[in-house]
Amino acid sequence: MSLEIIVIINLVISQRLNNMSLKVQILQFIGTISPILVTKILYRKTFGKSLDLKNPKTLNEKIHWIKFYGDTSLWAMMSDKYRVREYVKNKGLEDILVKLYGAWEDANEIDWNNLPDKFVLKANNGCGDITICENKSKLNRQELIGYYNALLKEQFGVQTGQLHYKKIKPCVIAEELLDASKQQITSTSLVDYKVWCFNGVPYYIFVVLNRRKGFAQQMLYDIDWVAHPEYLVTTSHFELYEGVIPKPSNLTKMLKYASILSEGSSQMRVDMYEVDNKIYFGELTLTSACGYMNYFSEEFLEILGSKVILPIDK
Repeated sequence: MSLEIIVIINLVISQRLNNMSLKVQILQFIGTISPILVTKILYRKTFGKSLDLKNPKTLNEKIHWIKFYGDTSLWAMMSDKYRVREYVKNKGLEDILVKLYGAWEDANEIDWNNLPDKFVLKANNGCGDITICENKSKLNRQELIGYYNALLKEQFGVQTGQLHYKKIKPCVIAEELLDASKQQITSTSLVDYKVWCFNGVPYYIFVVLNRRKGFAQQMLYDIDWVAHPEYLVTTSHFELYEGVIPKPSNLTKMLKYASILSEGSSQMRVDMYEVDNKIYFGELTLTSACGYMNYFSEEFLEILGSKVILPIDK
């Protein structure tokens, strides 16, 4: 499809449609027909330029190249928030897993009676669909059942060109609610240490804290815990954290675990938490921000991209 048609579709989606549900339906339709086309549309919408898959340089571009032309045979399992637990266990790191209370393919089957008073609910194949329960008696159970059953029916990933999510069998999982008050730094949410690894080697830690709906604060550190705010960009979702984030007390272990979990992957983001002086596993991410990371500078995206060696680079 020509660049002109892509631009026209992008304009229709971004400017002339005010109905978000309709935008999603259009992207879902385009993604079903052509994952590459929907990826190019979203890339242009995000960065205002064409996606270069013939000569990819940035990490975003290389993620998309791998997504379409590389080996993604393990991506579905690694991205599945339920099945990835077995992967972590097989790596000898079962001790860092958050306690699992249950998993259900139908939200009507959630065993509410056997859940503790505090817990977390989330879909195993989605993003941003977490329900934090601090008092089970105050939950609107029927509303949650309807919400999660609707999520389980969605084809997550189609509208963003992430085909590996189609291979995940959807379910709802309940996990332990970690106590955010038992962290080294005061944050309205868990502090997310996102370790960027390339071929099993960690290089940078992207720290996200003070999350709330549609907003979070960010800072970037290298593995020596030197801050690099010059590589970050303020967006509608992310703003720079102005304070000092203390080095995790278990940083050495955190980097070791990230290395073990990312071994064999050309690029991977390993997310972890540190609560009450203990490391907890968050998730593995192969398509960070769906491959549309706009909170890193172009320079930094190229630095990260240079660490991913593709077959066409040789």
